[in-house]
Amino acid sequence: MSTPVQKNEKSRPSASFKLKEAFQKTSSPEISLSKEELSGAMLRVSGRDPFNAEQVMQVLDEYIAGNKPEIAVSIGLKAHDPAVNGEWITISVDNRLQLEKIEALKNHIQNTFMQRLNNGFVKLTFRLNEEEKEQNDRKLVTSQDKWEFFIRRNPAVLELKKVFGLELD
Repeated sequence: MSTPVQKNEKSRPSASFKLKEAFQKTSSPEISLSKEELSGAMLRVSGRDPFNAEQVMQVLDEYIAGNKPEIAVSIGLKAHDPAVNGEWITISVDNRLQLEKIEALKNHIQNTFMQRLNNGFVKLTFRLNEEEKEQNDRKLVTSQDKWEFFIRRNPAVLELKKVFGLELD
């Protein structure tokens, strides 16, 4: 006696459609490196060569050219000259967005510095530019506040006000 085939029962796909097995084979490749190959893959920088701001700028140029980070990151890294104090490198950025994006790449950038400068003791910090901090601390509410801030940034505006007889509302 034969059993009737149920219509709700799914048929098994052919061997060429065994995606799950194929995915498992490709997603977990076997890595068989010897201890010597593995230690060569992890580059250790034990040097302590001195460096200056010019060398740091060269490394930043190489980093940007080689890794092609986002435009905001590239601009943030190149906008201001880095401050070098011994083995500490401080890079100033213009705004919080750049700061957040660059902070996310801090370890990679620091490792690049260590390798290129042959100094395993490089310390990297980022900070907001002082002008940006000052502007964020003081919110310009009234038109007088805005006017005074604008004059501090560009004193020639005061002369234009006098020449054209402009007044604040």
